[in-house]
Amino acid sequence: MKTNLLIFVSISLLLLVSKAVSAEFRTWTAKSGHKITGELIAVNDGTIQIILADGKKVKVAIEQLSDDDQNFIKSQNKKQNTSPFEMIDNPASTENNNSVQFNWKTPLDVLNAEAEKDNLDAILELALRYMEGRDGCQANRSKATELFQKGAKHADKDLPAGQTCKGCYYWQVYWHDTEVIKNKTEAFRLLQKTADQGFAVAQFALGLCYRYLNSDEDTEKEATKEAFKWFRKAAEQGHVGAQLNLARCYLNGWGIDADYAKTFEWFRKAAEQGYARAQLDVGYCFKEGWGVAKNDVESVKWYRKAAEQGNSEAQEELGNCYAKGIGVDKDDVEAVKWFHKNYEQSQSDSVAITIGDYYVNGGNGIDKDYEEAIKWYRQAADKGDVEAQYKIGICYSTGGFGIRKNYTEAIKWFRNTTAKQGLMLTTTYPYRIGSLYELGICYANGRGVTPDITESVKWFRKMIELEKERSQFSVKRFAYKNDNNVHKDYREAAQ
Repeated sequence: MKTNLLIFVSISLLLLVSKAVSAEFRTWTAKSGHKITGELIAVNDGTIQIILADGKKVKVAIEQLSDDDQNFIKSQNKKQNTSPFEMIDNPASTENNNSVQFNWKTPLDVLNAEAEKDNLDAILELALRYMEGRDGCQANRSKATELFQKGAKHADKDLPAGQTCKGCYYWQVYWHDTEVIKNKTEAFRLLQKTADQGFAVAQFALGLCYRYLNSDEDTEKEATKEAFKWFRKAAEQGHVGAQLNLARCYLNGWGIDADYAKTFEWFRKAAEQGYARAQLDVGYCFKEGWGVAKNDVESVKWYRKAAEQGNSEAQEELGNCYAKGIGVDKDDVEAVKWFHKNYEQSQSDSVAITIGDYYVNGGNGIDKDYEEAIKWYRQAADKGDVEAQYKIGICYSTGGFGIRKNYTEAIKWFRNTTAKQGLMLTTTYPYRIGSLYELGICYANGRGVTPDITESVKWFRKMIELEKERSQFSVKRFAYKNDNNVHKDYREAAQ
């Protein structure tokens, strides 16, 4: 009831500020090929309102209409702007679905339902989500290819959305088998044809093709210039993905000279449409000073906008801000809340360890709880994370805060860190060195094992060998501190 009232008020206000017009019923055609029949009743700020025969009102962007329809509106001295078809009375309604152009704002369940009904716009948007891994869909090229193929069946009707699906289908097929050059050629041909008609989604897809596939006859530099050109065309029509990619072109100097002011401008345009990823990027702009003065408070504001929409990266950034008191008052409880939200989506090892650290060290409003810490460390340790394995060992060797000392369990986890083979990141050296030290101590003092000086010396020697290996990456000698801030002078212990 409340939603309907808000919609009614919004419509009433829109009608009050718009100029009413009177026109006969006519058939209106979108650039995507979809058609509706209704009477033009109002124009405002680049959009028109049409009332259908059943009484429903539809808001339509002028630039998304056919040339004939745009000329008709021009003849009545109306302005132009950008925006897709949008149902006013009931945005979630699936009736008359051909009058709705689905985009990133469409709920995933609605999109899936409409795609099942063979709605071409829904198929195209859903396929793009799976291809890019965005807006509720994990990246899945096989699923994207399947959906593009489904939409490609409409290509023979010469609908831009169908042609775009077919072009993207050939793109995905080529991606899986780059030996079949004709698939890439066909992808460019179809997308170029549709992009030249002004279809924003095709312009965006063509930009992606130039950015990531390139044409055989083009150098990479020339191809990125083409990508920039098509991103800009789609971005100027309000396509949020194109706006995001255009901003990245300006940020990285892809196809154009780097320009931080333009970077911020286009990230901001996409963010103001409510796109979470762009809101995160605006936050980064304020953090780094890209095209705008550095402002941690503004940065947090934009992180929050994206985080509240479920963007996992923004949730982690917001957690970090609360953890360090950047742009907001330091608040450990709030930090852990946002780290939790991030982990629910990202399953990030580093975030799990960060949460575990809070329960080891405690914080304002957070009690020390080694049992809870181990639970979080295990999320990463079970996947082989050396830091998490070491920290579990420390919890068991220290004891307290909900768990008993258990040297046998500690030794098991310390050994896990030493069992790693192959390439090691330099960031793991402190934890591997620390584990070797702890094993040497356990065997020297009979903690969880029978005292064995020979075995103890073996582990200390391994520790020193590993530190020498580490010194190849850093001239600075390593002074190790464990998580309880107890200094470990392991060189003396190894003598």
